[in-house]
Amino acid sequence: MNDKVYLKSITDANIMDVFKWYNMTDIFKFATGMDRPTTIDALVKMHIEVLASSNEFFLGIYEQKKGTLIGLLKGMLKNEKDGIAWIKLIVVDPSYQRMGYGSSAVSLFLDYLGNGTKVRNVYLTVVEDNIGGIAFWRKQQFSELMRIEKCAAFNDKLHNILIMYRNI
Repeated sequence: MNDKVYLKSITDANIMDVFKWYNMTDIFKFATGMDRPTTIDALVKMHIEVLASSNEFFLGIYEQKKGTLIGLLKGMLKNEKDGIAWIKLIVVDPSYQRMGYGSSAVSLFLDYLGNGTKVRNVYLTVVEDNIGGIAFWRKQQFSELMRIEKCAAFNDKLHNILIMYRNI
């Protein structure tokens, strides 16, 4: 928890908010990796798979003052003993964007990893066409590690991705 947000695991009670964001494909397709709406059954199945995995996390981003769920942070501790984590997605509700909530959530998460785990390297992928996403991650001090051409399909077109990283 910090002065702006706190993070806690997504529960069944939050699934409809998650469902709403996953189906905002015009806004979040690059973040979720889904360019078409999904079903509640598919989302529940994905949530169960995350819960069954010992190394994946699916966290809600909550606004500190009201306790309102305003976003998601999902990923995995790929190999905690070797110090590697992957962030798979971050979503912040459009009404809370550009107010520092996403940056606060990432900062809080990285502080937790740095102080509470052996993780020292965090990686993520971002679609090269996602200019706003790249700018956000650069602001969080992530750097480009490599570019992979035409490996992510959105709207029936292949897109390049960047792998970005940050040491903590």
